[in-house]
Amino acid sequence: MKVMMCNRLKVNKYPSVLAASLRQPSDIIFRGESVIPNYSVEQPSDTEVNWTESELPVDSYDMQQISTTVSEVVGMVTNYCREKNIVDPTDILKIFQKHIVTGRPLDLVSDAETVEGITNLIMVDRQNLLNTAVEEITSLEDLRPCLEVQFYGESAVDLGGPRKEFFALVLREIKDTYFNPVKEWSPSSYEVVGKVLALSLLQNGKLPRVFSSDIVKEFTSPTAREFIIELRKGLDALGLCQMMNSFPQMLHFFTDDTQNFLTLKKLTSLLKADFSADGSNQRQTEGKIYSAFVKYLREVAGQFKNTSEIFNTLCYFHMCHQVSDNIS
Repeated sequence: MKVMMCNRLKVNKYPSVLAASLRQPSDIIFRGESVIPNYSVEQPSDTEVNWTESELPVDSYDMQQISTTVSEVVGMVTNYCREKNIVDPTDILKIFQKHIVTGRPLDLVSDAETVEGITNLIMVDRQNLLNTAVEEITSLEDLRPCLEVQFYGESAVDLGGPRKEFFALVLREIKDTYFNPVKEWSPSSYEVVGKVLALSLLQNGKLPRVFSSDIVKEFTSPTAREFIIELRKGLDALGLCQMMNSFPQMLHFFTDDTQNFLTLKKLTSLLKADFSADGSNQRQTEGKIYSAFVKYLREVAGQFKNTSEIFNTLCYFHMCHQVSDNIS
Protein backbone atom coordinates (compact mmCIF):
# COMPACT_ATOMS: atom_id res chain seq x y z
CA MET A 1 0.00 0.00 0.00
CA LYS A 2 1.41 3.37 -0.97
CA VAL A 3 1.75 5.89 1.81
CA MET A 4 1.63 9.64 1.24
CA MET A 5 2.40 12.28 3.87
CA CYS A 6 -0.21 15.00 3.50
CA ASN A 7 0.29 17.26 6.51
CA ARG A 8 0.01 20.79 5.19
CA LEU A 9 2.21 23.47 6.62
CA LYS A 10 0.46 26.39 8.29
CA VAL A 11 1.87 29.63 6.95
CA ASN A 12 1.12 33.30 7.23
CA LYS A 13 -0.88 34.83 4.45
CA TYR A 14 1.16 36.09 1.55
CA PRO A 15 1.79 39.85 1.44
CA SER A 16 -1.10 42.01 0.37
CA VAL A 17 0.98 43.49 -2.44
CA LEU A 18 1.39 39.97 -3.83
CA ALA A 19 -2.32 39.23 -3.55
CA ALA A 20 -3.17 42.48 -5.29
CA SER A 21 -0.93 41.62 -8.23
CA LEU A 22 -2.44 38.19 -8.86
CA ARG A 23 -5.03 37.33 -11.46
CA GLN A 24 -6.94 34.20 -12.29
CA PRO A 25 -4.95 31.77 -14.52
CA SER A 26 -7.11 32.64 -17.53
CA ASP A 27 -6.02 36.28 -17.25
CA ILE A 28 -2.28 35.65 -17.24
CA ILE A 29 -0.01 36.18 -20.22
CA PHE A 30 3.71 35.50 -20.45
CA ARG A 31 6.17 36.93 -22.91
CA GLY A 32 7.57 34.76 -25.63
CA GLU A 33 6.54 31.53 -27.30
CA SER A 34 8.41 28.28 -26.83
CA VAL A 35 10.37 27.03 -29.81
CA ILE A 36 10.32 23.54 -28.34
CA PRO A 37 7.72 21.57 -30.31
CA ASN A 38 5.08 19.11 -29.08
CA TYR A 39 4.17 21.00 -25.93
CA SER A 40 0.76 22.28 -24.96
CA VAL A 41 1.41 25.73 -23.53
CA GLU A 42 -1.36 27.66 -21.81
CA GLN A 43 -3.01 30.10 -24.17
CA PRO A 44 -2.24 33.76 -23.37
CA SER A 45 -4.90 36.39 -22.93
CA ASP A 46 -4.84 40.04 -21.87
CA THR A 47 -3.05 40.59 -18.57
CA GLU A 48 0.66 40.24 -17.91
CA VAL A 49 2.20 39.57 -14.53
CA ASN A 50 5.39 41.57 -13.99
CA TRP A 51 7.11 40.77 -10.72
CA THR A 52 9.20 43.26 -8.83
CA GLU A 53 11.70 42.15 -6.21
CA SER A 54 9.31 42.99 -3.37
CA GLU A 55 6.39 41.22 -5.06
CA LEU A 56 8.11 37.93 -5.91
CA PRO A 57 6.99 35.45 -3.23
CA VAL A 58 9.60 35.01 -0.50
CA ASP A 59 9.48 31.22 -0.48
CA SER A 60 7.73 28.16 -1.86
CA TYR A 61 5.11 28.21 0.87
CA ASP A 62 3.77 31.53 -0.42
CA MET A 63 3.58 29.94 -3.84
CA GLN A 64 1.49 27.08 -2.41
CA GLN A 65 -1.03 29.56 -1.08
CA ILE A 66 -1.71 31.08 -4.50
CA SER A 67 -2.13 27.74 -6.35
CA THR A 68 0.20 28.56 -9.23
CA THR A 69 0.68 26.13 -12.09
CA VAL A 70 4.11 25.11 -13.37
CA SER A 71 3.74 27.34 -16.45
CA GLU A 72 2.76 30.28 -14.27
CA VAL A 73 5.83 29.84 -12.07
CA VAL A 74 8.00 29.67 -15.20
CA GLY A 75 6.49 32.92 -16.46
CA MET A 76 6.88 34.70 -13.13
CA VAL A 77 10.51 33.65 -12.66
CA THR A 78 11.37 34.39 -16.31
CA ASN A 79 9.95 37.91 -16.11
CA TYR A 80 11.73 38.54 -12.81
CA CYS A 81 15.14 37.33 -14.05
CA ARG A 82 14.88 39.35 -17.23
CA GLU A 83 13.82 42.46 -15.36
CA LYS A 84 16.72 42.12 -12.92
CA ASN A 85 19.15 41.10 -15.70
CA ILE A 86 19.97 37.82 -13.95
CA VAL A 87 21.86 35.68 -16.48
CA ASP A 88 24.01 33.31 -14.43
CA PRO A 89 22.43 29.82 -14.82
CA THR A 90 23.12 28.89 -11.20
CA ASP A 91 21.36 32.00 -9.93
CA ILE A 92 18.42 31.39 -12.26
CA LEU A 93 18.19 27.79 -11.08
CA LYS A 94 18.18 28.82 -7.41
CA ILE A 95 15.37 31.31 -7.98
CA PHE A 96 13.35 28.79 -9.98
CA GLN A 97 13.93 26.04 -7.40
CA LYS A 98 12.78 28.35 -4.64
CA HIS A 99 9.37 28.75 -6.24
CA ILE A 100 8.75 25.49 -8.10
CA VAL A 101 9.45 23.15 -5.18
CA THR A 102 6.66 23.07 -2.60
CA GLY A 103 6.02 21.37 0.72
CA ARG A 104 8.55 20.69 3.44
CA PRO A 105 11.98 22.38 3.21
CA LEU A 106 14.41 20.30 1.16
CA ASP A 107 17.20 20.01 3.71
CA LEU A 108 16.79 19.85 7.49
CA VAL A 109 19.68 19.78 9.95
CA SER A 110 18.08 17.65 12.69
CA ASP A 111 14.83 16.05 13.82
CA ALA A 112 14.26 19.06 16.07
CA GLU A 113 13.94 21.23 12.96
CA THR A 114 11.40 18.99 11.27
CA VAL A 115 8.30 20.93 10.32
CA GLU A 116 5.03 19.83 8.87
CA GLY A 117 4.62 20.06 5.15
CA ILE A 118 3.66 18.09 2.11
CA THR A 119 6.13 15.45 0.94
CA ASN A 120 6.09 12.88 -1.84
CA LEU A 121 7.05 9.67 -0.07
CA ILE A 122 8.59 7.04 -2.33
CA MET A 123 9.83 3.62 -1.22
CA VAL A 124 12.61 2.04 -3.28
CA ASP A 125 14.64 -1.17 -3.22
CA ARG A 126 18.43 -0.86 -3.27
CA GLN A 127 18.59 -4.26 -4.98
CA ASN A 128 16.15 -3.19 -7.70
CA LEU A 129 16.60 0.55 -7.57
CA LEU A 130 15.83 1.70 -11.11
CA ASN A 131 12.67 -0.35 -11.57
CA THR A 132 11.20 0.57 -8.19
CA ALA A 133 12.15 4.22 -8.70
CA VAL A 134 10.42 4.32 -12.10
CA GLU A 135 7.28 2.77 -10.60
CA GLU A 136 7.20 5.20 -7.68
CA ILE A 137 7.91 8.37 -9.71
CA THR A 138 5.33 7.35 -12.32
CA SER A 139 2.67 7.06 -9.61
CA LEU A 140 3.18 10.65 -8.36
CA GLU A 141 0.45 13.00 -9.50
CA ASP A 142 2.27 16.20 -8.47
CA LEU A 143 6.07 16.31 -8.74
CA ARG A 144 6.50 19.66 -6.99
CA PRO A 145 6.43 18.66 -3.28
CA CYS A 146 9.69 17.76 -1.55
CA LEU A 147 10.63 14.14 -2.27
CA GLU A 148 10.99 11.91 0.79
CA VAL A 149 12.92 8.69 0.10
CA GLN A 150 12.79 5.52 2.12
CA PHE A 151 14.83 2.45 1.18
CA TYR A 152 13.26 -0.95 1.80
CA GLY A 153 14.04 -2.24 5.30
CA GLU A 154 15.75 0.96 6.43
CA SER A 155 14.36 3.28 9.08
CA ALA A 156 16.49 6.37 8.46
CA VAL A 157 14.53 9.63 8.57
CA ASP A 158 14.98 11.54 5.32
CA LEU A 159 16.16 15.02 6.25
CA GLY A 160 17.79 15.34 2.84
CA GLY A 161 20.54 12.72 2.99
CA PRO A 162 18.63 9.64 1.71
CA ARG A 163 17.13 11.72 -1.10
CA LYS A 164 20.57 12.85 -2.27
CA GLU A 165 21.90 9.29 -2.05
CA PHE A 166 18.93 8.07 -4.06
CA PHE A 167 19.55 10.59 -6.84
CA ALA A 168 23.27 9.76 -7.00
CA LEU A 169 22.54 6.03 -7.31
CA VAL A 170 19.61 6.23 -9.71
CA LEU A 171 21.32 8.70 -12.08
CA ARG A 172 24.22 6.29 -12.44
CA GLU A 173 21.82 3.50 -13.38
CA ILE A 174 19.87 5.77 -15.74
CA LYS A 175 23.05 6.69 -17.59
CA ASP A 176 24.08 3.05 -18.02
CA THR A 177 20.60 1.76 -18.85
CA TYR A 178 19.11 4.50 -21.04
CA PHE A 179 22.08 6.28 -22.62
CA ASN A 180 24.78 3.61 -23.07
CA PRO A 181 23.36 3.08 -25.65
CA VAL A 182 20.15 5.03 -26.21
CA LYS A 183 17.05 2.80 -26.37
CA GLU A 184 15.45 4.39 -29.42
CA TRP A 185 13.23 1.31 -29.84
CA SER A 186 11.50 2.14 -26.51
CA PRO A 187 10.96 5.92 -26.53
CA SER A 188 7.97 5.95 -24.16
CA SER A 189 10.17 4.96 -21.22
CA TYR A 190 12.09 8.24 -21.46
CA GLU A 191 9.33 10.46 -20.08
CA VAL A 192 9.77 9.16 -16.54
CA VAL A 193 13.56 9.42 -17.01
CA GLY A 194 13.08 13.13 -17.71
CA LYS A 195 11.03 13.46 -14.53
CA VAL A 196 13.79 11.88 -12.44
CA LEU A 197 16.41 14.17 -13.99
CA ALA A 198 14.24 17.23 -13.31
CA LEU A 199 13.68 16.19 -9.70
CA SER A 200 17.40 15.65 -9.12
CA LEU A 201 18.29 19.07 -10.49
CA LEU A 202 15.57 20.92 -8.59
CA GLN A 203 15.75 19.06 -5.28
CA ASN A 204 19.47 19.38 -4.52
CA GLY A 205 20.44 16.05 -6.04
CA LYS A 206 23.35 15.26 -8.31
CA LEU A 207 23.61 17.28 -11.52
CA PRO A 208 21.88 15.15 -14.19
CA ARG A 209 24.76 15.07 -16.63
CA VAL A 210 23.94 11.70 -18.12
CA PHE A 211 23.99 12.38 -21.85
CA SER A 212 26.17 14.02 -24.47
CA SER A 213 25.98 17.55 -25.81
CA ASP A 214 24.54 16.17 -29.08
CA ILE A 215 21.44 14.97 -27.24
CA VAL A 216 21.15 18.27 -25.34
CA LYS A 217 21.23 20.19 -28.63
CA GLU A 218 18.21 18.20 -29.81
CA PHE A 219 16.14 19.61 -26.94
CA THR A 220 15.30 22.61 -29.14
CA SER A 221 15.32 20.83 -32.50
CA PRO A 222 12.05 20.66 -34.45
CA THR A 223 13.20 17.29 -35.83
CA ALA A 224 14.19 15.68 -32.53
CA ARG A 225 14.08 11.93 -32.24
CA GLU A 226 11.05 10.40 -30.54
CA PHE A 227 12.87 9.43 -27.35
CA ILE A 228 14.03 13.04 -26.91
CA ILE A 229 10.47 14.30 -27.36
CA GLU A 230 9.45 11.97 -24.51
CA LEU A 231 12.45 13.07 -22.44
CA ARG A 232 11.43 16.70 -22.89
CA LYS A 233 7.92 15.92 -21.69
CA GLY A 234 9.36 14.54 -18.47
CA LEU A 235 11.66 17.53 -17.94
CA ASP A 236 8.84 19.95 -18.62
CA ALA A 237 6.61 18.31 -16.03
CA LEU A 238 8.54 20.70 -13.77
CA GLY A 239 8.97 23.45 -16.37
CA LEU A 240 12.62 22.88 -17.18
CA CYS A 241 12.28 22.85 -20.97
CA GLN A 242 10.34 26.10 -20.81
CA MET A 243 13.08 27.59 -18.62
CA MET A 244 15.84 26.38 -20.96
CA ASN A 245 13.99 27.88 -23.89
CA SER A 246 14.10 31.27 -22.16
CA PHE A 247 17.60 30.78 -20.71
CA PRO A 248 19.65 28.47 -22.99
CA GLN A 249 22.62 28.75 -20.62
CA MET A 250 20.79 26.33 -18.31
CA LEU A 251 21.45 23.54 -20.83
CA HIS A 252 24.94 23.08 -19.40
CA PHE A 253 23.42 21.49 -16.27
CA PHE A 254 22.67 18.44 -18.42
CA THR A 255 25.76 18.20 -20.62
CA ASP A 256 28.25 15.44 -19.91
CA ASP A 257 31.23 16.99 -21.69
CA THR A 258 33.62 17.34 -18.76
CA GLN A 259 36.22 15.24 -20.59
CA ASN A 260 36.54 18.07 -23.15
CA PHE A 261 37.04 20.86 -20.64
CA LEU A 262 40.50 22.29 -20.24
CA THR A 263 40.95 23.48 -16.68
CA LEU A 264 43.92 25.09 -14.97
CA LYS A 265 44.54 21.86 -13.07
CA LYS A 266 44.54 19.77 -16.27
CA LEU A 267 46.87 22.16 -18.07
CA THR A 268 49.43 22.34 -15.28
CA SER A 269 49.42 18.55 -15.07
CA LEU A 270 50.10 18.37 -18.82
CA LEU A 271 52.84 21.03 -18.67
CA LYS A 272 54.88 19.71 -15.76
CA ALA A 273 57.88 21.82 -14.82
CA ASP A 274 61.32 20.25 -14.56
CA PHE A 275 62.95 22.20 -11.71
CA SER A 276 66.63 22.30 -10.76
CA ALA A 277 67.89 20.97 -7.42
CA ASP A 278 66.37 22.55 -4.31
CA GLY A 279 68.42 25.31 -2.73
CA SER A 280 70.22 26.36 -5.90
CA ASN A 281 70.06 29.88 -7.31
CA GLN A 282 68.68 28.45 -10.54
CA ARG A 283 65.81 26.81 -8.60
CA GLN A 284 64.83 30.17 -7.05
CA THR A 285 64.76 31.82 -10.47
CA GLU A 286 62.72 28.95 -11.90
CA GLY A 287 60.24 29.28 -9.02
CA LYS A 288 59.68 32.95 -9.79
CA ILE A 289 59.19 32.23 -13.48
CA TYR A 290 56.76 29.40 -12.78
CA SER A 291 54.81 31.54 -10.35
CA ALA A 292 54.42 34.21 -13.04
CA PHE A 293 53.37 31.53 -15.51
CA VAL A 294 50.64 30.20 -13.19
CA LYS A 295 49.41 33.75 -12.63
CA TYR A 296 49.25 34.21 -16.39
CA LEU A 297 47.24 30.99 -16.78
CA ARG A 298 44.76 32.16 -14.16
CA GLU A 299 44.30 35.44 -16.01
CA VAL A 300 43.65 33.57 -19.27
CA ALA A 301 41.25 31.15 -17.55
CA GLY A 302 39.38 34.15 -16.14
CA GLN A 303 38.52 35.20 -19.69
CA PHE A 304 36.60 31.95 -20.17
CA LYS A 305 34.28 31.70 -17.17
CA ASN A 306 31.36 31.13 -19.52
CA THR A 307 33.23 29.30 -22.31
CA SER A 308 35.00 26.15 -21.21
CA GLU A 309 35.36 24.15 -24.40
CA ILE A 310 38.93 23.10 -24.95
CA PHE A 311 38.95 24.34 -28.56
CA ASN A 312 38.11 27.92 -27.66
CA THR A 313 40.54 27.94 -24.75
CA LEU A 314 43.41 26.62 -26.86
CA CYS A 315 42.63 29.24 -29.50
CA TYR A 316 43.01 31.90 -26.84
CA PHE A 317 46.34 30.44 -25.70
CA HIS A 318 47.56 30.46 -29.29
CA MET A 319 46.49 34.09 -29.71
CA CYS A 320 48.33 35.04 -26.52
CA HIS A 321 51.50 33.18 -27.49
CA GLN A 322 52.94 36.35 -29.01
CA VAL A 323 52.91 38.11 -25.60
CA SER A 324 54.11 35.13 -23.58
CA ASP A 325 57.66 36.52 -23.63
CA ASN A 326 56.53 38.98 -20.95
CA ILE A 327 56.77 36.14 -18.45
CA SER A 328 60.34 36.40 -17.25
